[in-house]
Amino acid sequence: MLEKINLIDISMRQDSYESIINKAGRVVDGVSHGRTVLKGDGVYYKIFDMEYCRRENFVKAYEDGFFDEIAPALKSLIVDGYDIVGYVTEAGTPLGSEFDEIPKEFYEQVLNKAKKTDMFFYDLVASNIIRTENGKLSLVDLESVYHISELHSIDKHNAKVKPDYYFTELNKLKEKYMDERVISFIQPSRNNLKYLKWSYNSIRKNLGYRHEICWADDFSDDGTWEWMQEIAEKDKNVKIHRNEGPKRLGHTILYDTLVDMATSDIVMIYHADMYACPKMDEEVLKHLERGKVVSATRIEPPLHPDGPEKVLSDFGIEPEEFDEEGLLKWVKGWKQTESKDTTEGIFAPWAIYRDDFLAIGGHDSLYAPQSKEDSDIFNRFVLAGYETIQTWQGYVYHMTCRGSRFKDGAMRNPAG
Repeated sequence: MLEKINLIDISMRQDSYESIINKAGRVVDGVSHGRTVLKGDGVYYKIFDMEYCRRENFVKAYEDGFFDEIAPALKSLIVDGYDIVGYVTEAGTPLGSEFDEIPKEFYEQVLNKAKKTDMFFYDLVASNIIRTENGKLSLVDLESVYHISELHSIDKHNAKVKPDYYFTELNKLKEKYMDERVISFIQPSRNNLKYLKWSYNSIRKNLGYRHEICWADDFSDDGTWEWMQEIAEKDKNVKIHRNEGPKRLGHTILYDTLVDMATSDIVMIYHADMYACPKMDEEVLKHLERGKVVSATRIEPPLHPDGPEKVLSDFGIEPEEFDEEGLLKWVKGWKQTESKDTTEGIFAPWAIYRDDFLAIGGHDSLYAPQSKEDSDIFNRFVLAGYETIQTWQGYVYHMTCRGSRFKDGAMRNPAG
């Protein structure tokens, strides 16, 4: 356990330190890059702004043991109340410039840490390695860490993986990591077959066949069950269930029936009228851990009023008029300009570890067949201490309410 130094104690003695970097309050394209570096007697103090884009990365890496053995220069943590806002490292002697070779043994140590923790140090060059007083090699600039799922998106923070051969190995790790994490899509459906077909095709086209899809037919009479059976014969990663009636059960009940059927560790509550945009799964999985619930961002046509949690943009209100090419082009451009990575919130589609879902008892049948079950379970997530995250880099197009009020068609909202 590292010693903790209070930020206020450093601030009170700040005049006795040499200022090396002063970028406190720095914001670039809406992203905080604010940090300060002070030099003391044989040590460096690195202090982050609370909103600094890599502060949480450092905290997570420290808590997961990423720095054990590969950062012996790390001596203390800097805290402000209960929050870690920086660290102290031994000054040491720089190993060389960014163009010098990295010792093979140390390189392999760092790579093995990435394999064990699913995190990586992106700027692995000799100028970010020092030799400590006792002769050990150590990483410095310790906030230069990301989760392996972020390998191809760190450029949003002006970061680039170096050297190239290291990136090649990390890319293999990312592919392996993503292949091992599978979502079970939880999709009840009642008499909205054309939307379900449209939704299924988007998952398989844009996300591939590795994810499981769990369907429940709620006593439909439009051919839904027959179609589900046909698909399940061809697609072995589809699980199906039918309510034989005579009454509908509603998705409050059927969500949980399907979660029980799911064979993946991760489940996603997913409406039958949602189109999965490319890489939606990757962006959700990037943030998902136990104790967290992660939502993708909905793009919706103007059938309801706008809101801060979604994007209102019209690419069609029926599958037969859906402008897929226009949507995908728009999403690609939007992701390049969207400054937000995540915000706090929860809305369908949302993903959670299956055991976390079961731990709070799933949906309450009191709210069957539908309507307020989502508000209830969201409140219970919060009361259980789960963190709710919305990613603004993963999207679905949502035609909205096609299993309920708009099941017979919809009209655009004139005010939308």
